[in-house]
Amino acid sequence: MRIAILGTVVYDDIITHLGEHRQSYGGITYNVAALGSLVDEDTELVPIAHIGDDRFDEVVELFQSFGRVSIDGMNRMPDRKTPMVKLRFTSITARTENLLHVPPPLTPEQLAIASACDAVLVNFITGQELDANALYSLGRDVKKRDGHLHVDIHNSISEWTARGEREFVGLRDWRKWVAQAMTVQMNEFEVEHVLHRPVRGSDEYLAAAAEIASAGPLGVMITLGPQGSVLAYRRDDGIYGCVWPAADLGTVIDTTGCGDSFSAGFVWFYLQNRDMVYAN
Repeated sequence: MRIAILGTVVYDDIITHLGEHRQSYGGITYNVAALGSLVDEDTELVPIAHIGDDRFDEVVELFQSFGRVSIDGMNRMPDRKTPMVKLRFTSITARTENLLHVPPPLTPEQLAIASACDAVLVNFITGQELDANALYSLGRDVKKRDGHLHVDIHNSISEWTARGEREFVGLRDWRKWVAQAMTVQMNEFEVEHVLHRPVRGSDEYLAAAAEIASAGPLGVMITLGPQGSVLAYRRDDGIYGCVWPAADLGTVIDTTGCGDSFSAGFVWFYLQNRDMVYAN
């Protein structure tokens, strides 16, 4: 089996809510690392991303330490730097985000590599990785091969100023976007920008997930940090839902990459038995 992970590799500069300072690779690095700890020896991971010349060799070495990883979809940008993200947490889950050196969209050649894989995880780290038409084509090709396409909405709701500041613009024509995917993921902040309205409480989150599922995906997950997650999924002629409480992890220091690890775990366990409730 081959699993493609589309998105962006970034270098994170993080100030935690406890005031601690740390730096590490982020973006789809978390997806690749989490999947690398889960998959069997017959599965190959295929990260698809642009990487600046300044960190390309280091990223390749890091990714290959996670197991069977193909570098065919990792494009070295000779005249550009690897994107850098400055994250400052104001609470366990709330943060400000600044992104510098946004790379160009993924190339048709990179998308062709992804569409030939058995499963594709798209993580919109910058929101500029691919547009709705490219996502439609990718989804069509994956479905033809009876594969699986999982989309993490993430920063598809954002645009970035020249100074790297994030501006929330919402997801224009969101129904067209989510219809391309088999499963869709977003967090409690992102769903409000997708639907352009406040969403509060488990019942409203379930209703929001069901509304998004009605546009086409087989399942929609909304992650809620310390409140757990909700899942709406289609079965036969109906849409069903469930609420999952969060595990008690004790003192939480840094939540960077939690959503990325969630998507990696979901994709892998869903591919084992196609049971959405179990995988969530």
